[in-house]
Amino acid sequence: MTKFEITLPDSVASEIDDVARITGLSRQELVSTAVERFLKDRARWHEDMKAATADADRDIGADGEDVLEWMDSWGTAQERERPLLDGDLR
Repeated sequence: MTKFEITLPDSVASEIDDVARITGLSRQELVSTAVERFLKDRARWHEDMKAATADADRDIGADGEDVLEWMDSWGTAQERERPLLDGDLR
């Protein structure tokens, strides 16, 4: 493990303390989990954007309403698969 020191606004530190107390996690566990999740979500977002850009470059698209519903489902228990694109065979 690597020790990493950051400076946060007092209000954010207070919120961390509150949530840690409520969840029974230590500050370190809470912040570590939050950072890991943020990085995982951000990496996924970048991969999705690369795929979308590649599709646009190939002039492949999906119905806009399907895409918006898919995006609205991100991070929910009912998260949908990416909509089929024109020409998809899955």
